[in-house]
Amino acid sequence: MADATSDLDVGLLVAAAGFGTSGLLLDSSLAAETEMVDLNCTGVLALASHLGPRLVKRGRGGVVFMSSLLAFHGTPRAANYVATKAYIQTLAEGLRVEWAALGVDVIASAPGPISSGFAGAQDHGAAGLAVQAAGVVTRDPAALGASHAHHAGDEGHDGPPGSNHRAHAKLNDRAERSQCIDARDDESLW
Repeated sequence: MADATSDLDVGLLVAAAGFGTSGLLLDSSLAAETEMVDLNCTGVLALASHLGPRLVKRGRGGVVFMSSLLAFHGTPRAANYVATKAYIQTLAEGLRVEWAALGVDVIASAPGPISSGFAGAQDHGAAGLAVQAAGVVTRDPAALGASHAHHAGDEGHDGPPGSNHRAHAKLNDRAERSQCIDARDDESLW
């Protein structure tokens, strides 16, 4: 990637690649779980480390990391995936402060379910099936992108608008961590 972009004037990094697993960690493949950590965490860190200095040198730019609404509390049957998104969330929060004075805006997009084909790309598609079975409303990716473009630079903006997402965010903000984790352990969703 470094060689492929060396002659480009990059002003915006959108780190949106990633995948998730679901199911009991005891039943999962260590290779699949570490591959997910490598892509979702190490890959994002490598991109930020490579492109961050270039954005700073330009004196302006932006970074969008794809987190998840699930990043704010542990989630049974998706513990490692959620941990990767918590890493992304906190990385973005720290870099937002570090790089702001240098002219680079950093945000974490923490959406709920998005119509992106993500669940279909998983080896363990149970999470996607649970979302469909529960009738969870998904957002159009273009609408999410437009929302974040509109809010770029807004301090503290880290998620999309929408009643479904706001309701989950309120639960994350107001409930005890253990209540959120227990609520996510509803076997009827899995």
